[in-house]
Amino acid sequence: MLQEEDTVKRIITLALALTVGLAFAGSAHAQTGTKVAVVNVGEVFQKYDKAKAYKAELEKIIGPRKAEAETLSKQMKDWAASLQHPSFDKKEQSRYEQAILANKRKLEDMDRQVRTEIGKVQESQIVNLYKDLNAAVEATAKAQGFQLVLAYGDISGDQFTLENINRKMNGMDLGSTTPLFFAGSANITDQVTASLNALFRSTGGAAATVPATPTSAPR
Repeated sequence: MLQEEDTVKRIITLALALTVGLAFAGSAHAQTGTKVAVVNVGEVFQKYDKAKAYKAELEKIIGPRKAEAETLSKQMKDWAASLQHPSFDKKEQSRYEQAILANKRKLEDMDRQVRTEIGKVQESQIVNLYKDLNAAVEATAKAQGFQLVLAYGDISGDQFTLENINRKMNGMDLGSTTPLFFAGSANITDQVTASLNALFRSTGGAAATVPATPTSAPR
């Protein structure tokens, strides 16, 4: 009889301990729950004035080469069309083919030069923009009480095109996080963008990067 009573007491004690433990765990979870936010990095950089200034810097480098490249490409196209014309003088074929080849080599040389020059500038730009993004996200998260911010990239417009769905699925397949739903209050994209632009404008809008090394156009 005493043994049965002891067994009942142990069961009651264990049940009470389990109940208290679960209640404490629930309370702890409620008190320490992580507040999560998301930020659309693509949208931030589209609206960030410094990113726009950086893009303009690259356009200054590419612009003159682009015009020359278009001229060379048009010449190649015109010469190739002349080679196919019924009235074309076959005696001129070799000269035309050599001219097309020369333009092709000029375009290849130009492409290498531009890539080298842009690569140096872009490296500095990307590092600066990423540092700015991290600082703005951290400041915004701390100000609004978020403990975790997940970054993602998304397009504007229709989200349910096959192209965009495939893009997201490919990202998931590679192990990246793609938010499928979040409350508007969890999206800090606008706040991050606003803080970045405010700081950039307060410093006079200077978007200094590694200066480009001038290169002569191919002859």
